[in-house]
Amino acid sequence: MDSAEGKLYIIATPIGNMKDITFRAIETLKEVDYLLCEDTRRSLKLLNHYQIRKRLESYFLGNEGKKLNMVLNDLLSGKVIGLVSEGGTPCISDPGNLLVRSCHEKGIPVVPIPGASALSTALSVSGIADRISVFVGFLPRSRKKINKVMAQISQYNGNIILYESPYRIRSLLELIHKNFGNVKIFLFKELTKIFENVSINNVKNILAEIDNRNFKGEYIVIFNKEIC
Repeated sequence: MDSAEGKLYIIATPIGNMKDITFRAIETLKEVDYLLCEDTRRSLKLLNHYQIRKRLESYFLGNEGKKLNMVLNDLLSGKVIGLVSEGGTPCISDPGNLLVRSCHEKGIPVVPIPGASALSTALSVSGIADRISVFVGFLPRSRKKINKVMAQISQYNGNIILYESPYRIRSLLELIHKNFGNVKIFLFKELTKIFENVSINNVKNILAEIDNRNFKGEYIVIFNKEIC
């Protein structure tokens, strides 16, 4: 790694199981000047697990605009910086896109260190990954924006992939049922963790089951309006 030229490394980290990390990612974590972390506590746990000591800087949706100039100045001065999210591949429904765009504009190299991603992990075990898919991520908060997204989705014939928090998963499933009928849902929770759960059923049956579940961890929802 040439520290004479500033670089930004986008480093994929485990989404659950600590072993789901590449040798290259561990090597990069050791060699960067410092790490930008969506959650410094989660990152510190990972670094401690692999006995890596590194300066950590918080970098999340609420402060990425404020820290942008500081990070860019460091990169332009030759610093080598790594970006990690809470887990998985950064910039996929996570902070970092503003920084990456700014690096491209200023000619700063952005280097991907691939690895775990909740998106590809769920899709790989769905059995319908051979169909065209669109990744929506998290739905917006406002009802007006949600309705706009659902209207856009309704025009699409293919797999729809969404992320959702445990607190909004029921309302998301109800929304899917209202707009698309009793379609088959591929519901993933706690992937690669001890309580990993995969449910494949029609949305009405999923809704009937979900009351008895422990609402913990983010969900991944895949559905296709042509599959019932």
